[in-house]
Amino acid sequence: MTRIPRPRSPLPRLVTHLLGRTEPERVERGIVIVFAALRIGLIAQLSIVWWFQLGSPEIPTAVLPVTTAAILFSVAFVASALRRRELRSTVWGLTDLITGCLALVVTSQLIPRHLQVGSWLHWAPGYLEQVVAFVAGWLRSVRGAFLVGVGVGLLYLACTMPGTDQPVAVLVNVLNYPMFATAAALFGRYTRRLAAGAEENRRRAEESRAQAREAAAALELARYSFHVHNATGLLEAFARADLQPELMPSLRRQAAEEANRLRYEVLRGPQRGTAEDGPILLEKVVWEATAGFGHLPLELSLALGRTAPLARDHARALKQALIALLYNVQLHARASTVTVHADRRDDRWEVTVTDDGVGFDPKPEHYGFGLALQVVDSLQRHQLTVSITSHPGEGTCTTITGPTAT
Repeated sequence: MTRIPRPRSPLPRLVTHLLGRTEPERVERGIVIVFAALRIGLIAQLSIVWWFQLGSPEIPTAVLPVTTAAILFSVAFVASALRRRELRSTVWGLTDLITGCLALVVTSQLIPRHLQVGSWLHWAPGYLEQVVAFVAGWLRSVRGAFLVGVGVGLLYLACTMPGTDQPVAVLVNVLNYPMFATAAALFGRYTRRLAAGAEENRRRAEESRAQAREAAAALELARYSFHVHNATGLLEAFARADLQPELMPSLRRQAAEEANRLRYEVLRGPQRGTAEDGPILLEKVVWEATAGFGHLPLELSLALGRTAPLARDHARALKQALIALLYNVQLHARASTVTVHADRRDDRWEVTVTDDGVGFDPKPEHYGFGLALQVVDSLQRHQLTVSITSHPGEGTCTTITGPTAT
C-alpha cells in the first residue's frame, strides 16, 4: 500500500518568520512584543482618560486633541514596530520622545495644578515613563538612555513642581525616568550580548560540523587512495616482463591480502568502535603490516618495542605507513636487505624501516604519492613524527615515533 506523506505543518516556518532565524533577531522581536503589549495597554488607558476628559468640566477642551494625537501616534508606532519586527528606528523613537515631551509641556499648562500629581487625567508623565523605558530599543548607549531619562525627569520637574502641593511625590516621580531608562538599557545590553554570544557559538558549531565533515571526507579519500595505490602497484608488478617466476607465489599471497583489505576496509566501509577498542601492541601492528611481503628480504627486530601499547588510530596510521613503505621498497628500491626495527623508550615508541636499495634525493618535492600522502601526511595528521633519510645509492631509512597509549 502506498503511503501518502503527511503535509508539513506551516507553524514552524511561521514561528521562525515571526521570531527570527538568529538569536539577535529573536531578542529584537522579543523587545517588540513587550513594547507592543505595553503600548497597547497604554492606548487602552489613554482611551479611558480621553473619555473622562471629554466629560470633565475641569479639563480644558484644548487637552483633547493632545490626548487624541498621542493615541493615534501610539497606534501607528505599534503597527510600524510589528511590521518591521524591531524598534531600531531612530525616527520613530525620537518622534515618540518628542511627542511625550510636548504633551507634558502642553498639558502641564492646561490642566489644573491639583490634578497634575496622582491623577491619570494628567496622563503625560505616565506616558513618558513608558517612552523612556523603551529608549534602549533605538538608542544602544546605556549612557545615552540615562541622559534621556535625566532630561525627561528634569523637564517633568520644571513643568510640575511650580505651584504643586505635593513636592515629595514630584521629586520621587522625577527619579522614575532615569531609573526606568537605565534599567531597561542595561537589560537590553545584557540580552543582546547574550544573544550575540549564542549566535557566535552556533556559528562556530556549524563551522566545526562542516570542518568535521570535510575532515571525514578527506580521511575517506585518503583511505581509498591508499588501497588504490597499493593495488595498482601490485598490478604493475604482475605486468612486468622481467618478473621472476619464483616471486609469483609471494606476490599472489600479497594480492590476496590486498584483496581482503579492499573487501573489508573499503567495500565494507568504516566500522564503529567495538568492545575491543583498547590499545594494540606494537609487535602485532608490525606483523600485520609485513604479512603480505614475505617475498622481500625482510628482517624484523621487534624485541625492544614489541610490548609498547598503541592507540587504535595510531596503530592504523602506522600499519598503513609501513605497508606503503614496503610497497615502495618492493617497486623502487631494489634492496637486498630490509630491516624493520622497533624500540620503546619510556612513554615513546619508535619504528625504523631501513633498506640498502638505490636511495633517492630526500627533498619533499621528490616524494611520490606513497611517501607524501600515505606516509608523511597520514602520520602527521595523527600527530605522529616521521623522518626520512636517504642518499642516491645508499638506501633509505624512515623513522616513525609516537606516544604509547595510556
